[in-house]
Amino acid sequence: MDRASPPFDPRTIGRLPTAVTVKTARRRDMAALSAVTKTRVDKIDIPADRLRALDDDWAMGVAQSMAVNGQQSPIIVSKAVRGRHKLIAGLHRLTAARHLEWAEIDAMVFQGGALEARLLEIDENLIRRELSALDRASHLAERRRIYEELYPDTARGNAGAAARWGYATDKLSFASETAARLGISERDVQRSIARHTRIAPDVRAKIALTAIATRGAELDALARLEPEAQRRAVDMVLAGEARSVAAAAIVISGARTAPLSPEDVEFDRLVSAWKRAGARARERFLTDIVRRDA
Repeated sequence: MDRASPPFDPRTIGRLPTAVTVKTARRRDMAALSAVTKTRVDKIDIPADRLRALDDDWAMGVAQSMAVNGQQSPIIVSKAVRGRHKLIAGLHRLTAARHLEWAEIDAMVFQGGALEARLLEIDENLIRRELSALDRASHLAERRRIYEELYPDTARGNAGAAARWGYATDKLSFASETAARLGISERDVQRSIARHTRIAPDVRAKIALTAIATRGAELDALARLEPEAQRRAVDMVLAGEARSVAAAAIVISGARTAPLSPEDVEFDRLVSAWKRAGARARERFLTDIVRRDA
Protein backbone atom coordinates (compact mmCIF):
# COMPACT_ATOMS: atom_id res chain seq x y z
CA MET A 1 0.00 0.00 0.00
CA ASP A 2 1.36 3.42 -0.90
CA ARG A 3 2.18 5.64 2.06
CA ALA A 4 0.30 8.95 1.70
CA SER A 5 0.51 12.20 3.62
CA PRO A 6 -2.39 13.29 5.87
CA PRO A 7 -5.49 14.53 3.98
CA PHE A 8 -5.14 18.00 2.50
CA ASP A 9 -6.89 20.59 4.68
CA PRO A 10 -8.39 23.38 2.53
CA ARG A 11 -8.63 25.60 5.62
CA THR A 12 -4.87 26.08 5.41
CA ILE A 13 -5.09 27.62 1.96
CA GLY A 14 -6.13 31.03 3.23
CA ARG A 15 -3.03 31.22 5.38
CA LEU A 16 -0.52 30.45 2.64
CA PRO A 17 0.03 33.81 0.94
CA THR A 18 0.60 35.97 4.02
CA ALA A 19 3.85 37.84 4.49
CA VAL A 20 4.77 35.51 7.37
CA THR A 21 4.18 32.20 5.58
CA VAL A 22 5.13 32.86 1.96
CA LYS A 23 8.60 31.32 2.47
CA THR A 24 7.02 28.04 3.56
CA ALA A 25 4.41 27.85 0.78
CA ARG A 26 6.34 25.29 -1.21
CA ARG A 27 6.79 23.07 1.85
CA ARG A 28 3.03 23.11 2.40
CA ASP A 29 2.48 22.24 -1.25
CA MET A 30 4.74 19.24 -0.74
CA ALA A 31 2.75 18.22 2.36
CA ALA A 32 -0.28 17.74 0.10
CA LEU A 33 1.64 15.20 -2.02
CA SER A 34 1.93 11.47 -1.46
CA ALA A 35 5.23 9.65 -1.41
CA VAL A 36 6.69 8.76 -4.80
CA THR A 37 5.09 5.61 -6.14
CA LYS A 38 5.08 3.63 -9.37
CA THR A 39 1.96 4.51 -11.38
CA ARG A 40 0.65 2.83 -14.51
CA VAL A 41 1.29 5.04 -17.54
CA ASP A 42 -1.92 3.88 -19.22
CA LYS A 43 -3.95 4.99 -16.18
CA ILE A 44 -2.95 8.66 -16.49
CA ASP A 45 -5.06 11.04 -18.58
CA ILE A 46 -3.84 14.37 -19.97
CA PRO A 47 -6.44 17.15 -19.47
CA ALA A 48 -7.39 19.06 -22.62
CA ASP A 49 -7.16 22.45 -20.87
CA ARG A 50 -3.46 22.34 -20.01
CA LEU A 51 -1.75 25.71 -20.33
CA ARG A 52 1.47 24.42 -21.80
CA ALA A 53 1.32 22.79 -25.22
CA LEU A 54 3.36 19.69 -25.90
CA ASP A 55 6.65 20.34 -27.67
CA ASP A 56 7.34 17.07 -29.52
CA ASP A 57 11.03 17.84 -30.04
CA TRP A 58 11.47 18.61 -26.34
CA ALA A 59 9.64 15.41 -25.38
CA MET A 60 11.92 13.36 -27.64
CA GLY A 61 14.94 14.97 -25.98
CA VAL A 62 13.53 14.08 -22.57
CA ALA A 63 12.95 10.52 -23.79
CA GLN A 64 16.58 10.21 -24.87
CA SER A 65 17.72 11.42 -21.44
CA MET A 66 15.33 9.11 -19.58
CA ALA A 67 16.44 6.14 -21.68
CA VAL A 68 20.04 6.69 -20.55
CA ASN A 69 19.70 8.21 -17.08
CA GLY A 70 16.27 7.08 -15.95
CA GLN A 71 13.57 9.38 -14.59
CA GLN A 72 15.18 12.11 -12.49
CA SER A 73 12.02 13.63 -10.96
CA PRO A 74 8.48 12.30 -10.52
CA ILE A 75 5.43 13.63 -12.29
CA ILE A 76 2.43 14.85 -10.27
CA VAL A 77 -1.07 13.43 -10.74
CA SER A 78 -4.49 13.88 -9.16
CA LYS A 79 -6.17 11.42 -6.85
CA ALA A 80 -7.55 8.45 -8.77
CA VAL A 81 -11.20 8.60 -9.79
CA ARG A 82 -12.59 5.25 -10.92
CA GLY A 83 -9.05 3.99 -11.23
CA ARG A 84 -7.71 6.82 -13.40
CA HIS A 85 -5.48 9.81 -12.58
CA LYS A 86 -5.28 13.22 -14.27
CA LEU A 87 -1.87 14.67 -15.01
CA ILE A 88 -1.04 17.85 -13.07
CA ALA A 89 2.66 18.33 -13.83
CA GLY A 90 5.13 16.50 -16.05
CA LEU A 91 3.62 16.40 -19.55
CA HIS A 92 6.94 15.95 -21.35
CA ARG A 93 8.14 13.29 -18.91
CA LEU A 94 4.88 11.36 -19.31
CA THR A 95 5.03 11.67 -23.11
CA ALA A 96 8.64 10.48 -23.01
CA ALA A 97 7.63 7.45 -20.92
CA ARG A 98 4.91 6.61 -23.44
CA HIS A 99 7.41 6.92 -26.29
CA LEU A 100 9.77 4.56 -24.46
CA GLU A 101 6.82 2.19 -23.89
CA TRP A 102 7.31 2.20 -20.14
CA ALA A 103 4.54 0.44 -18.24
CA GLU A 104 5.03 2.55 -15.10
CA ILE A 105 6.34 6.00 -14.17
CA ASP A 106 7.36 7.59 -10.86
CA ALA A 107 4.57 9.85 -9.65
CA MET A 108 3.29 11.72 -6.59
CA VAL A 109 -0.43 12.06 -5.95
CA PHE A 110 -1.77 15.50 -5.04
CA GLN A 111 -4.40 15.49 -2.29
CA GLY A 112 -5.84 19.01 -2.81
CA GLY A 113 -8.73 20.40 -4.82
CA ALA A 114 -9.06 21.47 -8.44
CA LEU A 115 -7.97 25.11 -8.01
CA GLU A 116 -4.98 24.19 -5.88
CA ALA A 117 -4.02 21.52 -8.44
CA ARG A 118 -4.18 24.14 -11.18
CA LEU A 119 -1.87 26.42 -9.18
CA LEU A 120 0.52 23.51 -8.67
CA GLU A 121 0.60 22.84 -12.43
CA ILE A 122 1.36 26.51 -13.11
CA ASP A 123 4.00 26.85 -10.38
CA GLU A 124 5.77 23.65 -11.39
CA ASN A 125 6.18 24.97 -14.92
CA LEU A 126 7.20 28.46 -13.76
CA ILE A 127 9.79 27.22 -11.29
CA ARG A 128 11.36 24.77 -13.76
CA ARG A 129 12.08 27.79 -16.07
CA GLU A 130 11.61 25.82 -19.31
CA LEU A 131 8.93 28.20 -20.57
CA SER A 132 9.15 30.67 -23.41
CA ALA A 133 8.46 34.31 -22.54
CA LEU A 134 4.96 33.90 -24.01
CA ASP A 135 4.21 30.69 -22.09
CA ARG A 136 5.43 32.36 -18.91
CA ALA A 137 3.06 35.28 -19.50
CA SER A 138 0.11 32.93 -20.05
CA HIS A 139 0.94 30.91 -16.93
CA LEU A 140 1.17 34.03 -14.77
CA ALA A 141 -2.10 35.41 -16.14
CA GLU A 142 -3.88 32.15 -15.29
CA ARG A 143 -2.20 32.05 -11.89
CA ARG A 144 -3.53 35.53 -11.12
CA ARG A 145 -7.06 34.48 -12.11
CA ILE A 146 -6.98 31.48 -9.79
CA TYR A 147 -5.22 33.32 -6.95
CA GLU A 148 -7.80 36.12 -6.94
CA GLU A 149 -10.61 33.57 -7.06
CA LEU A 150 -9.16 31.86 -3.99
CA TYR A 151 -8.39 35.16 -2.23
CA PRO A 152 -10.81 37.81 -3.62
CA ASP A 153 -9.75 40.37 -1.01
CA THR A 154 -6.34 40.60 -2.70
CA ALA A 155 -7.71 41.73 -6.08
CA ARG A 156 -6.66 45.30 -6.83
CA GLY A 157 -10.09 46.92 -6.65
CA ASN A 158 -11.26 44.87 -3.69
CA ALA A 159 -8.06 45.52 -1.72
CA GLY A 160 -8.43 49.26 -2.17
CA ALA A 161 -12.04 49.23 -1.06
CA ALA A 162 -11.22 47.05 1.93
CA ALA A 163 -8.50 49.46 3.02
CA ARG A 164 -10.86 52.44 2.78
CA TRP A 165 -13.42 50.67 4.95
CA GLY A 166 -10.82 49.62 7.52
CA TYR A 167 -10.69 45.87 7.06
CA ALA A 168 -7.72 45.38 4.75
CA THR A 169 -6.53 41.78 4.36
CA ASP A 170 -3.14 40.65 5.65
CA LYS A 171 -2.65 38.47 2.58
CA LEU A 172 -0.12 39.55 -0.01
CA SER A 173 -1.28 40.83 -3.37
CA PHE A 174 -0.92 38.44 -6.27
CA ALA A 175 2.15 40.26 -7.61
CA SER A 176 3.84 40.29 -4.19
CA GLU A 177 3.13 36.63 -3.41
CA THR A 178 4.15 35.44 -6.88
CA ALA A 179 7.33 37.54 -6.91
CA ALA A 180 8.34 36.11 -3.52
CA ARG A 181 7.54 32.56 -4.58
CA LEU A 182 9.46 32.72 -7.88
CA GLY A 183 12.31 34.98 -6.76
CA ILE A 184 11.58 37.74 -9.26
CA SER A 185 10.43 41.34 -8.96
CA GLU A 186 6.79 42.45 -8.83
CA ARG A 187 7.50 44.55 -11.92
CA ASP A 188 8.56 41.41 -13.81
CA VAL A 189 5.30 39.72 -12.84
CA GLN A 190 3.19 42.69 -13.95
CA ARG A 191 5.08 43.15 -17.23
CA SER A 192 4.75 39.48 -18.09
CA ILE A 193 0.99 39.47 -17.49
CA ALA A 194 0.62 42.62 -19.61
CA ARG A 195 2.17 40.71 -22.51
CA HIS A 196 -0.56 38.10 -22.23
CA THR A 197 -3.50 40.44 -21.76
CA ARG A 198 -2.55 42.96 -24.45
CA ILE A 199 -1.67 40.53 -27.23
CA ALA A 200 -4.73 39.23 -29.10
CA PRO A 201 -5.51 35.52 -28.45
CA ASP A 202 -5.23 34.56 -32.13
CA VAL A 203 -1.86 36.33 -32.33
CA ARG A 204 -0.63 34.46 -29.23
CA ALA A 205 -1.66 31.18 -30.86
CA LYS A 206 0.10 32.04 -34.13
CA ILE A 207 3.44 32.92 -32.52
CA ALA A 208 3.41 30.23 -29.81
CA LEU A 209 6.03 28.00 -31.44
CA THR A 210 8.04 30.73 -33.18
CA ALA A 211 11.12 32.68 -32.12
CA ILE A 212 8.89 35.69 -31.35
CA ALA A 213 7.46 33.79 -28.35
CA THR A 214 10.90 33.44 -26.78
CA ARG A 215 11.83 37.13 -26.82
CA GLY A 216 10.39 39.48 -24.24
CA ALA A 217 11.30 42.56 -26.28
CA GLU A 218 9.33 41.25 -29.25
CA LEU A 219 6.31 40.55 -27.07
CA ASP A 220 6.51 44.01 -25.52
CA ALA A 221 6.59 45.55 -28.99
CA LEU A 222 3.53 43.51 -29.98
CA ALA A 223 1.68 44.48 -26.81
CA ARG A 224 2.01 48.16 -27.74
CA LEU A 225 0.14 47.63 -31.02
CA GLU A 226 -3.57 47.37 -31.73
CA PRO A 227 -4.75 43.81 -32.55
CA GLU A 228 -4.92 44.34 -36.33
CA ALA A 229 -1.44 45.87 -36.34
CA GLN A 230 -0.24 42.91 -34.25
CA ARG A 231 -1.48 40.51 -36.93
CA ARG A 232 0.21 42.45 -39.72
CA ALA A 233 3.48 42.76 -37.81
CA VAL A 234 3.61 39.03 -37.08
CA ASP A 235 2.89 38.19 -40.71
CA MET A 236 5.72 40.48 -41.83
CA VAL A 237 8.23 39.00 -39.39
CA LEU A 238 7.32 35.38 -40.17
CA ALA A 239 7.51 36.08 -43.91
CA GLY A 240 10.94 37.63 -43.51
CA GLU A 241 9.72 41.07 -44.61
CA ALA A 242 10.77 42.67 -41.31
CA ARG A 243 13.61 41.73 -39.00
CA SER A 244 11.63 42.44 -35.82
CA VAL A 245 8.19 43.44 -34.57
CA ALA A 246 9.49 46.94 -33.90
CA ALA A 247 10.71 47.24 -37.49
CA ALA A 248 7.36 45.97 -38.79
CA ALA A 249 5.54 48.50 -36.60
CA ILE A 250 7.51 51.33 -38.22
CA VAL A 251 6.43 50.19 -41.68
CA ILE A 252 2.82 49.73 -40.57
CA SER A 253 2.71 53.20 -39.04
CA GLY A 254 3.83 54.70 -42.35
CA ALA A 255 7.06 56.10 -40.94
CA ARG A 256 8.91 53.93 -43.44
CA THR A 257 7.01 52.53 -46.41
CA ALA A 258 9.89 50.87 -48.25
CA PRO A 259 10.05 47.12 -47.54
CA LEU A 260 13.31 45.29 -47.04
CA SER A 261 15.22 44.54 -50.22
CA PRO A 262 15.67 40.87 -51.23
CA GLU A 263 19.33 41.19 -50.19
CA ASP A 264 18.30 42.47 -46.76
CA VAL A 265 15.90 39.56 -46.33
CA GLU A 266 18.57 37.02 -47.31
CA PHE A 267 21.11 38.66 -45.01
CA ASP A 268 18.72 38.63 -42.05
CA ARG A 269 17.99 34.95 -42.63
CA LEU A 270 21.71 34.15 -42.69
CA VAL A 271 22.27 36.05 -39.45
CA SER A 272 19.31 34.30 -37.84
CA ALA A 273 20.63 30.87 -38.92
CA TRP A 274 24.09 31.76 -37.58
CA LYS A 275 22.68 32.74 -34.19
CA ARG A 276 20.78 29.46 -33.92
CA ALA A 277 23.75 27.29 -34.92
CA GLY A 278 26.02 25.63 -32.38
CA ALA A 279 29.78 26.06 -32.15
CA ARG A 280 30.60 22.97 -34.22
CA ALA A 281 28.18 23.92 -36.98
CA ARG A 282 29.63 27.44 -37.12
CA GLU A 283 33.19 26.07 -37.32
CA ARG A 284 32.17 23.71 -40.12
CA PHE A 285 30.45 26.57 -41.97
CA LEU A 286 33.53 28.82 -41.77
CA THR A 287 35.79 25.99 -42.94
CA ASP A 288 33.52 25.43 -45.92
CA ILE A 289 33.54 29.16 -46.80
CA VAL A 290 37.35 29.23 -46.71
CA ARG A 291 37.52 26.12 -48.88
CA ARG A 292 35.15 27.59 -51.45
CA ASP A 293 37.13 30.85 -51.62
CA ALA A 294 40.47 29.04 -52.03
